[in-house]
Amino acid sequence: AAMSLTSKVSKSIGYNMAGKCVAIFTNLVLLAFLMKNVSKDLYGISVIVLTFSGWLGVLDMGVGAAVMKYVPEYLARKDFRNLEKIFNTSLSFYMAIGLLIGASLFALSFFYDRIVSVPSEYLIQGRYLFYICAVSAVFNWSLLPFREAISGLNRFDIISKVDSLFNITNLILAYAV
Repeated sequence: AAMSLTSKVSKSIGYNMAGKCVAIFTNLVLLAFLMKNVSKDLYGISVIVLTFSGWLGVLDMGVGAAVMKYVPEYLARKDFRNLEKIFNTSLSFYMAIGLLIGASLFALSFFYDRIVSVPSEYLIQGRYLFYICAVSAVFNWSLLPFREAISGLNRFDIISKVDSLFNITNLILAYAV
């Protein structure tokens, strides 16, 4: 039996809310951990690195919105040639952006202390934060076309599960590091 539209929307909203709750919980736990176990200087360096990484999000240039629109459209029309073309183009674009950001963060790790004042005892740790964010940028940007395609297909159940797994993994890795 086909699921009603109301049922589909309710299910999507439920998964979306569950994913947001997991994100809020893991971020609160991570914040409490950082405030208790990390010095103010090192926390400040991490905020600078993450802020810089966040600014680079403007490099999306609307490609994600195009993937969300055209993947389901081409799929519904069974236009697999254009579906493949839009997906492969976005994958190439996002991988190039990820590599550019990763390389920029890696390069910045060698002279960031000339831009912002960093106590010498945190210089190496700050550099490691740049390395971690560089690797993370390459992977995160490379995975964006998949996320946008799934969003366009309104599969918020999958997005919620993957995002929740990602948030929990980040929390575990933060404790490990």
